[in-house]
Amino acid sequence: MPALDIYSVAMEFATGRRALDDVQEWLVPRLGSFLVEDDAGNGTDLAGLFELLFAEVASGETTEQEARQTIRESLRDAVVTTNVPDATIAASSNTVHAADFVPFANWQAQELPAGISRETAFAS
Repeated sequence: MPALDIYSVAMEFATGRRALDDVQEWLVPRLGSFLVEDDAGNGTDLAGLFELLFAEVASGETTEQEARQTIRESLRDAVVTTNVPDATIAASSNTVHAADFVPFANWQAQELPAGISRETAFAS
């Protein structure tokens, strides 16, 4: 399932376990799967953000560290739920249903590289 995979890859990039070149190598062959699916929760926005960051880093407009920060912010802003049937979750001031989103509940539980704290990894 490409949607879950892209969130895992994004988390690895955001925490420094994967380089931007590695993300690009992984993502480019899979771009078609994000374009054909017409589901808002399939990772299309994240794939598009990575594509933009690839171009910005290549042109020198953005550094890889700035790209990591952008992905951290994107992951932090995402609604993260588990796929619990009929579960209703209050997020900000809106009520959403868990089934409406891509399940990716364990991203915060992933192990960070030595020397990187949660505060550093997800700092604004």
